[in-house]
Amino acid sequence: MQATASGGPAGLISDRYALHEVVGRGAMGEVWAGEDLLLGRTVAVKVMHEWLASDRTAHARFKREARSVASLNHPCIAAVYDTGEVPLTPSRPYLVMEYVDGQTLADHLCQSPPPLSEALAWTCGILEALDYAHAAGIVHRDIKPANVMITRNRQVKVMDFGIAQVVGGAETAITGASTILGTVAYMSPEQALGQTVGTRSDLYSAGCVLYELLTGRQPYAGETALAVAYHHVHEHPAPPSRLNPGVPPHVEAALLRALAKDPDDRFPSASDMREALLPPRGARTLDPGEVTTATLRHDLPPTIAEEAAGDPVTAPAPPARRRTRAVASAVALLAAGVAVMAATASHDPGAPETQPTGIATPSGGADSSSDRIPGGQASPSAPSSTDSRKVWVRVPSDLVGNSLADARARLARLGLRTTLTPGSMTGADGTVIATRPTGGAKVAVGTAVALTVSGASGAAGAATDGDAEPSSSASATASPSDSGTGSVGVPPPPPPPILP
Repeated sequence: MQATASGGPAGLISDRYALHEVVGRGAMGEVWAGEDLLLGRTVAVKVMHEWLASDRTAHARFKREARSVASLNHPCIAAVYDTGEVPLTPSRPYLVMEYVDGQTLADHLCQSPPPLSEALAWTCGILEALDYAHAAGIVHRDIKPANVMITRNRQVKVMDFGIAQVVGGAETAITGASTILGTVAYMSPEQALGQTVGTRSDLYSAGCVLYELLTGRQPYAGETALAVAYHHVHEHPAPPSRLNPGVPPHVEAALLRALAKDPDDRFPSASDMREALLPPRGARTLDPGEVTTATLRHDLPPTIAEEAAGDPVTAPAPPARRRTRAVASAVALLAAGVAVMAATASHDPGAPETQPTGIATPSGGADSSSDRIPGGQASPSAPSSTDSRKVWVRVPSDLVGNSLADARARLARLGLRTTLTPGSMTGADGTVIATRPTGGAKVAVGTAVALTVSGASGAAGAATDGDAEPSSSASATASPSDSGTGSVGVPPPPPPPILP
């Protein structure tokens, strides 16, 4: 085995894999087209960069995660066949992978936007791969168009499972020292804040990919990586139907739920998200390329896909514990030379405790009997005797994706009041993109439900019904700088208080 002038391997690896030419480069390594001489098949061989090979942490992580991913066997995941080390100084680990004959999703996006049916089919393929990997305990952490291949027969192949990029350009990677986080344009808020990354972070990234497939642009844009990360934490994207009127309502609702800031407000699993993207019951199934997105708008009824039965009810924090969002973790942008320093902010002050019942909430109309719960008969976790005379109702589970006017009417019929979170649109035609308490939560009649409504930036949120108290203003924070080095406080704005 010899090294090329650039330090890369050349020739034969392990007396079995012949390397022909470099077909791609990433932050972790370079990918060669090669041949497995033993089995006589074309393979792709990914070899770690020389400058990373001396990093013990990166070296061990590459090998450990390669072994984990090699256990995945799914048609929507690029298979890993073998792993080993190139005998150079220092030694460099390599992966032998399935050679995928096709183009990346990023290449397809550069050429022309796909039809709606194909965009949904590809996203469902990504979600199938994620569902399989998540069940095996593997979180991708870097779902993006460049990590998704589309074969010549239009099959989805997700690549680089569990091996996220370490450091890329200022426009691609965001990282702390030796920390693998992800890619800014598709990064979840918790990733941007340096918090724990779980399976729902992958769903957020998949939502960003779907948004780009449907609209031709990423959910957030900015001149620097810091600006984009700031938007992921604080802003809400424009509803995709404003950019592409052909996006069906149920697809928009599912997409906006996937892009929720709080992981608990997203889908519980990739399979749940996939189900929500499928046509509602009774709608005609469409073959890829059969119709345009404009036609689909009339073919599909304006309904939101039902939530999967048995989904757990998410309860707000008890009053004794003020939920805090610690964002002290720094978001370091090495290539940009900028760090985001997050402050600690109080969250949900004084929110009353809501009892989880474990009973699924159907997404029926507002007058559904399941939305009303007589006092003392709701669940084994019944309210205390002091609350036994209250009438308890459930926050409708399908408010997200409805207009502000419709959401207000639904809540009013249940005896609930509404407020708007800071920055929400005040016009009746705005689209609800989040609620607090979340859909399915059990609350007393008279409680104020905080709605986050997409719309023009800068519209002040205020109480909108009756005597509901207006939300408190978030503390002033600096906007992300477009240049230079420094720190920017990015505390998340607290929602308005929920009144009994």
